[in-house]
Amino acid sequence: MFVNSYPTLEVSFELAKYDYTAGSPILLKVTLSRDIDEDEDTEQSVIAPFYPSKKLANWWIVLGDRDSRQLYVIKKVTVTKSLSQA
Repeated sequence: MFVNSYPTLEVSFELAKYDYTAGSPILLKVTLSRDIDEDEDTEQSVIAPFYPSKKLANWWIVLGDRDSRQLYVIKKVTVTKSLSQA
């Protein structure tokens, strides 16, 4: 049941502006979208038979540098059909 209900997420990103200077914060817009059928519920519940109540699926957006092993951002999100975060 878990494998058949695993969602397909599409991830895209873009810089909010292009004139950044060294040392200044960068604004990155991340968009997550999930393929759902028309008859499917937009809120995705996880399969957790021993959890006492309904639990919604959460995802983590993680941004880092693999070479230097430095973590820049980590954020927990819930995706219904589509989500845009800046």
